[in-house]
Amino acid sequence: MKFMSKIYFEKYAQLTLGLTEFGKCFVLADKPDLQDTEQDIGIEVVLVETKDEGIKRSVWNIYAGTGITSDEFRDKFKREDFKQSVIPNCPFMAMYGRSGDAKDLISEMLDIISKKNEKFSDYKKFKSNGLYLFNRHMFPEQIQDLQNLIDYEKFVFDFYVINCINKLYVFSKEAIKEYDISHETMGLFKRLSLEHERNNQ
Repeated sequence: MKFMSKIYFEKYAQLTLGLTEFGKCFVLADKPDLQDTEQDIGIEVVLVETKDEGIKRSVWNIYAGTGITSDEFRDKFKREDFKQSVIPNCPFMAMYGRSGDAKDLISEMLDIISKKNEKFSDYKKFKSNGLYLFNRHMFPEQIQDLQNLIDYEKFVFDFYVINCINKLYVFSKEAIKEYDISHETMGLFKRLSLEHERNNQ
C-alpha cells in the first residue's frame, strides 16, 4: 500500500479548502481533482517536491512518532544526506529541506504551473478554474512575487492555492488571502486523509 500518495494529498486539499471562502462543497473527482458543480469551480492538485524529497518524506512518515532516536536513524540509514538532515541526540525529526534560492523556487513553480496549464486543455472546464500546490518551502514574500510574475492571460487558472504546512494562501491577479491552519486541525486533516487513502487503494 502506498503511504501519503496522490489520494492522500487530494483529500487533504479538499479538507483545507473548507477553511477558505470556497467552503466544503468540493467532491473528489478527476481532471480536475476537486470539483464544485454548485459554485462551478474546478481545482487541480499538485505536490511540489523533488524525487529525493519524496523518499525522505516517506521515511519521515514511517519513523516519526515511533520513538526512534536520531542516532538510531543514523545507524539505520547510511546515506549522508539523510544523516545530515536529522537533529543529533533527540527524538527522530527529519528536517528534509531544499537547497537553492528564492528565485530558483519561484522559477520552478512557474514551470510547474506552465506544464499543468498545458495538461489542463484536456480537463473539464469550469467557470472558475484553480491550481492547488503543496509547497512547504515558500514564504509570504515569495507568494507575492509569484503572484506578480504569473501570466494570467496565458494560463487557464483563475486562482491559485499554496499550502505551506500551517499556512494556506489563496491568490488571484487582484489579491492574496492568508489562512492559518492550527496544529490540531492539521492533525485531524492528516488522520482523515490517511483513513481515506487506506479505504481507496
